[in-house]
Amino acid sequence: MGAKGRIVVAQEFPSKGDIYHQLLKNNPHALTATSPHTIQGCVVHEGEFGKQGSVIFWNYTHDGKEKVAKEVIESVDDEKKLISFRIIEGDVLEEYKDFLLTFHVESRDGKDLVTWTFDYETLNDDVGPPFSLAELVFGEIVDVEKAQP
Repeated sequence: MGAKGRIVVAQEFPSKGDIYHQLLKNNPHALTATSPHTIQGCVVHEGEFGKQGSVIFWNYTHDGKEKVAKEVIESVDDEKKLISFRIIEGDVLEEYKDFLLTFHVESRDGKDLVTWTFDYETLNDDVGPPFSLAELVFGEIVDVEKAQP
């Protein structure tokens, strides 16, 4: 039997979190330019970017290996700057029974905080929390910030 857990990764985004929200919602394939070392491809299989129910396919590098993920957009809330993605196929599901990623931007004290939450359930007790995936996403936040003029 596996374990359920949650990891939260947050990074202050001085260039305004709206930029990251809009990028992730409407133009996630641009991450191939800001983070080419981790993201090699992002295409829509069904629907369109930023729309609930759409299916997106990713090619990425994780722990030095080329991997893939197919995810469905479960929710989009522009007011809260929130997007949730559930992984439905791909390498992540070799270790996790369920994997939900939720992205949102919080404004606190005049600063934007870009936050990713990973809700997961492992396939068995031998699988640990997805810390290295959290590091990958944290790196993408930093890469997007560096790319801003």
